[in-house]
Amino acid sequence: MRLTLAPTLLVTICLATGQVSGQEPTDLDEALELATKAAVQKVAPSVVQIRTIGGLEVVGGNVRKGLGPTTGLIVSPDGYIISSSFNFASKPAAITVLVPGKSEPLSAKVVAQDQTRMLTLLKVDATDLPVPVVVPKNEVRL
Repeated sequence: MRLTLAPTLLVTICLATGQVSGQEPTDLDEALELATKAAVQKVAPSVVQIRTIGGLEVVGGNVRKGLGPTTGLIVSPDGYIISSSFNFASKPAAITVLVPGKSEPLSAKVVAQDQTRMLTLLKVDATDLPVPVVVPKNEVRL
């Protein structure tokens, strides 16, 4: 997971989980660990692996591109996925998304980018994708 996506994903995970644990932690570190594990377990089916291929930006005679895969979060059952903009800065020629439970990667396209927050919205042709449940703000307990 890229560092630019980490804060957004952590907030999303916390909002998606509501009460994060029924256990009583003994200290703050233990409470954070329990909350993180519970949150990850709840959103894991909605986390995807994204790969970018190629790019147009040339720096010092070489094509500049993000290295390795990145991650994203499914935000709608009809195929919208949000991710960090890091791997999309080089305008990749192709984007593939591996959805948990699917055997083949799906082709994706960039729908929108938020340069201020460094987020990219992708779209894949799919239906019935798992979306994390967002808990109303007033029900979130830490």
